[in-house]
Amino acid sequence: MIRRFLPVLLCAFLAMSGCGNAASDVSTEAPAVDSGATEATSLEVSSAEADSVVSEETGLFPIDEWEEKWESKYGKDDFSKEKFDRSQYEEDVVKSKVDAAVSNSSSLVEEIKEIENVAYSFTSYHNEDLGQQDMNALSFAELYTWEYEMNGLLDRISEEADPDKKDSIEIEQNKWIDDFDRCFEAFQWEDGSWEPMINSQIQARFKKNRCIVLAKKLAEIRGESFELPERFFRDNSYVSEDAALDISSGMENGSISITYAPRDKNKIKLLAYDPLINENTISFETDCVFEFGTDGEKNEGGTTVAGKITYGWDGAVLSITESDNKDLPAGTEISFPKAM
Repeated sequence: MIRRFLPVLLCAFLAMSGCGNAASDVSTEAPAVDSGATEATSLEVSSAEADSVVSEETGLFPIDEWEEKWESKYGKDDFSKEKFDRSQYEEDVVKSKVDAAVSNSSSLVEEIKEIENVAYSFTSYHNEDLGQQDMNALSFAELYTWEYEMNGLLDRISEEADPDKKDSIEIEQNKWIDDFDRCFEAFQWEDGSWEPMINSQIQARFKKNRCIVLAKKLAEIRGESFELPERFFRDNSYVSEDAALDISSGMENGSISITYAPRDKNKIKLLAYDPLINENTISFETDCVFEFGTDGEKNEGGTTVAGKITYGWDGAVLSITESDNKDLPAGTEISFPKAM
């Protein structure tokens, strides 16, 4: 099942602004927590089929059709059905499971799949009747899984790479840490009792994707085959020297939330309904535009913004084709060369 975040903060905005469907249709559930964005980076993903009769000319699909195609091939339950055992969420147990997955894997492709399974096992607590404080504490097991894996991959690269390769990856990793901090600051959750749980998930997503990139680098050092998986269109962030971009779930089915966060300027959030999507492009149009600044949030009612995003492991490009917004005028094209 494809997971959807439900940004409760936007619910109030939409109810007041009239964006999207009727207020009675708006969900007010707390956000669901992604189990490490497993579907977004499954190592078994291949190129998407282009056999729909819809949008044949452009090769783009309605969001619900694209999600169905993905889910039919690679979807799994939101949360693990494994029996919940609180003792398994202790940090030393998490580390032992990561170590076992690494030692029992015959290749780096297999290793990443096994680590994905370990991380997914730490979502079973969502099926229990727990208080939010408990859920916040338990959510860190998934993050620890990817932290341990990332540190282990870096240690092996340091041991096995030649000096030049080792130095270049170390420089790249330090830059990635800077980008991680900047992206997290831009897109972290800052509202509600579930804030630690959602922020843990965001960090786990970033670190999982970094593990996949590092695993490919280590595979190249070892002469192993390792293909980067296709990225799911949603729950992805991209960064440049001047700005960051995030694509996540909208508050209702059939919608996405696009956040543009330039350095030292107000963030702009676009809530787009019924976008068209394929494996590397999102085409959108919206009149739900919000600006977030130091003086609070502002609803740019009546403002229309349309454009497209191309995305992948090599980054993303945001292109604006139509706009009444002075901060994102028509003709704007912004490159984000790094995928988080």
